[in-house]
Amino acid sequence: MKGVRKDLAGFGRFLGVSIAAIAMALGGPCAAQASRDFSAFPAAPYAGPRHRPDFTGPARRYLSFRTAISEGFATGDRFAGHYVIFGIGCGTDCTSYTVGDLVNGRIYNFPFDGEAYYRLAVDVRPSSRLVKAQWMPEDNLEVCVHAELAWTGRFFQQLGRRTTAGPCIRER
Repeated sequence: MKGVRKDLAGFGRFLGVSIAAIAMALGGPCAAQASRDFSAFPAAPYAGPRHRPDFTGPARRYLSFRTAISEGFATGDRFAGHYVIFGIGCGTDCTSYTVGDLVNGRIYNFPFDGEAYYRLAVDVRPSSRLVKAQWMPEDNLEVCVHAELAWTGRFFQQLGRRTTAGPCIRER
């Protein structure tokens, strides 16, 4: 009887994955949604200097990463006008992203980071507050999770999340 239960459980998983794949192929509710356009989240351009990171006050917790954060402030990808976003390696295919404000040197955390977000990558534009992130969940490396977030100036607001079959392919 135990062997029959195992076979039925395996068949159930197979059937569930098959139905989801068919629904995605036919454009059903599991299908990938169109992603948002960067121009829908405009940000004023910033032409001023890149200030150095401010490691005082609550940002003291970042002191052990001061070299990587300082380099990120100097070379990171600009987004939302006067912000930069940059990755700091945390192991094999592991990246922890950090946000820096070029006007005042403030440092912010990105909501997704670490090993749970395998091969995390972000896509940004200097003139947009929209951030597109993608990663493979550590418990299922056969799918790609795509998230879209809007930067408010103090935190990220999640706009949507979808999962697609197969590995992540950088959208640029």
